[in-house]
Amino acid sequence: MSTPKVTELCRIPLPAHAHDDAILLPDFDAVVTRTGGSLRLHSASTKRSTALLETDLARISLPSVSRLGRRVAWSDGQRRVFTSTSHSTTSVELAQAPYYLNCLAISGDERIVAAGGSALTWERKQYEEELRIYDAGMPYDYGENRPEVRPNPGFGPGHVRLWDSSSGRSTMLEGHRDIVSGISLNHDGSMVAAFDERFIRVWDVASTRSRVHTPRRRAFRPQAFLLAPGGDYVMAGDVGEIWLYDTSSTRAERVLALDENTSNRIAFDGTGRLSAVGYERGAICIYDNLSGSELCSVGISERPYHVALSTTGSRLAALVGDTFVLWQLEGTGD
Repeated sequence: MSTPKVTELCRIPLPAHAHDDAILLPDFDAVVTRTGGSLRLHSASTKRSTALLETDLARISLPSVSRLGRRVAWSDGQRRVFTSTSHSTTSVELAQAPYYLNCLAISGDERIVAAGGSALTWERKQYEEELRIYDAGMPYDYGENRPEVRPNPGFGPGHVRLWDSSSGRSTMLEGHRDIVSGISLNHDGSMVAAFDERFIRVWDVASTRSRVHTPRRRAFRPQAFLLAPGGDYVMAGDVGEIWLYDTSSTRAERVLALDENTSNRIAFDGTGRLSAVGYERGAICIYDNLSGSELCSVGISERPYHVALSTTGSRLAALVGDTFVLWQLEGTGD
């Protein structure tokens, strides 16, 4: 593959501290920021900021926006997940029992919403009640220290809940031993990849059968996690390395070794063929995951808070300080 030509398209200043909750949408030439219970879309094309989502909640949790910006999923911080388009908002209750929701994802065709988390055990419920009592200024039996200083107990086995937003059909996928920390769906939502701290599990939704991969790291917390649109492989990017997992077998291959001391942000394009890695030194490098080679490097003024690639890899977006920066990458499709 030839060296891509990099052209900066625009810079959009954002509200102070917007980087904390920003969602980059390079396919849409836009960035989404969160303030309390609302989301705003800042468009590079129109140079305008518009409301993408307005709720009555003091704060929404885990907002997820589809690559094309037409569907939004979020949680109320309890057991309900909501999904919105420009026309309507619907919701689903994840569980009757106490439940901890940890991540949300939307399929490429914007039809399937996936939620990952864990049921709460009796110990966890007791722990949260102790916090509530303490914060209310009421006495309890654990001395002067707030309960957080004790080990954080009480998460049961993890699972994934799928919700078809067009039919309302819901599917539960169980099998994770620990709380599910990340999810990715293929284009039509027929396959789901999810990970906890020890395993990657790839599901065929129709049969609810799964295949398990064991990452090399003991505590597996990838910064980027992608199930390919066709569902044939999973890409996982962690500090220092990028791995490919074959979903039809147990084969795993490290496709890229990174500078473990400096790489701090990783993103994939829509196929997992390209990766963008943000470095503390003030640079973003584009890599070809198939050959393991660096294609180009983009210099920036400071470390990026977030990086993202468009589905085709022709757009690179980054949040540098409180500024959204968008580049055109010509030649990445060769």
